[in-house]
Amino acid sequence: NNVLQRPCFTRQAADDICKRLAPEARLNPHRSLLGSGNYDVNVIMAALHSVGMAAVWWDKRRSDPKCTFFSPKCSAPITRF
Repeated sequence: NNVLQRPCFTRQAADDICKRLAPEARLNPHRSLLGSGNYDVNVIMAALHSVGMAAVWWDKRRSDPKCTFFSPKCSAPITRF
């Protein structure tokens, strides 16, 4: 839902995808055991695929000559009273 910027998938829809990915599993490896709503990336990829989108794996250890990212990082101390 965050990627699509609209409410598109319910918890039940994500759980159904989990069951489809591991139908024989007693403890499904694609969702959090605590029921916190955290799902495996395979669930996210299947959900995106169901609405005509795709996710691409990216290994940040490899460089891609076609793609150049510049992301400066800035750290500043925070003073709390």
